[in-house]
Amino acid sequence: MGALMSVIIGLLVAALTTPPDPWASESGTARAKAIIESCLSEADSALSGRQVCASRPFEACENEHGTSQRQMNDCATFSR
Repeated sequence: MGALMSVIIGLLVAALTTPPDPWASESGTARAKAIIESCLSEADSALSGRQVCASRPFEACENEHGTSQRQMNDCATFSR
C-alpha cells in the first residue's frame, strides 16, 4: 500500500510541476494563427508559394513537443 501511495504522490507532484502547454486550447490556436499569418506575409512579399504555410504551426509545435505519437497528434490539430 505504501508503494502505491508513493506512486500517486509522485504523479501528483509531477502534474503540479509540469508547466502548462503553450499549445493547449486558445493559446495554441492563437500561436498557430500568428505563425500562419507571418508565413503568408513572407510568402506574399517573396512572391512564393503560400501552401507551405499550412504546415508551419505543426512544425513549430513538433519542435517544441517532440515526436511521440501523442505529441504529433496534438500538434496536428493546429495544422488543420
